[in-house]
Amino acid sequence: MPDAQPVFSREQLDAVLFDLDGVITRTAEIHAEAWKRLFDAYLNERPAAAGEDHSPFDETRDYRRYVDGRPRVKGVKHFLLARGIDLPDGEPNDPPERETLYGLGDICGPQLRLELPEGIDALNDLDRAATDLDERLENVDGVRIERKRFAVTVHVRQVSDADLPQVQEAVDQARRRADGLRKTGGKRVVELRPDVDWDKGRAVRWLLSELKLDGPDVLPLYLGDDETDEDAFRALRQMGGIGILVAEDARPSAADYRLRTPDEVEALLRHLTEIADGDRAP
Repeated sequence: MPDAQPVFSREQLDAVLFDLDGVITRTAEIHAEAWKRLFDAYLNERPAAAGEDHSPFDETRDYRRYVDGRPRVKGVKHFLLARGIDLPDGEPNDPPERETLYGLGDICGPQLRLELPEGIDALNDLDRAATDLDERLENVDGVRIERKRFAVTVHVRQVSDADLPQVQEAVDQARRRADGLRKTGGKRVVELRPDVDWDKGRAVRWLLSELKLDGPDVLPLYLGDDETDEDAFRALRQMGGIGILVAEDARPSAADYRLRTPDEVEALLRHLTEIADGDRAP
């Protein structure tokens, strides 16, 4: 990445694409707070019953163990079952006042998804891989397994060098058991994803095309902090756009520039807003 300061030479910024968690907001903290409000309110209102634990939701332990990385309804189900509460699934359109998994999940807000059918076909394989990895790596210190919607992410930042081969072998074995998955990642993270021709780079191109912002008069900016954002950085470079990595420490990247924290991202956005407001002023 170059050390020179970026110069935005076009008259207007028409497209800015962001990763969210760790870039615009510290999403995990916000999610944990929202889940705590939901579960604490529900547990306080639910009548006491034998075998049920109504103690408050722990934003660190409970969030990471039951909710983080899981689809919303599964997060609700896993946490409540751990507290001895077994609710019916209900229906996706259940209102928040209906005491079902979908009803409770809807309290956190509606979900918007654009999903490839091929990716949906791989969800069962991903569930099995996550379960397999949980069992195989439960005794490895420092490893963290995150079940995302379309990926199983194995975080190895805190894993010792001596245990890394065991982690890699466990991921390879999980992949071999599922024909529909492929292994990706970098030095600090390993992922199993659906084996489809889709990544963040292709997603960026698709979004710009659908929004009719793929012309020569548009300067797209993309900000991201994850290994998977590298596909988008490479796509932006090919398109003449600007990729910005958000990371505390410098690392090899296809991004053009680096910001260290979400606070620096906020400062950039304020600056760009001021530029845009100045252009619109009479």
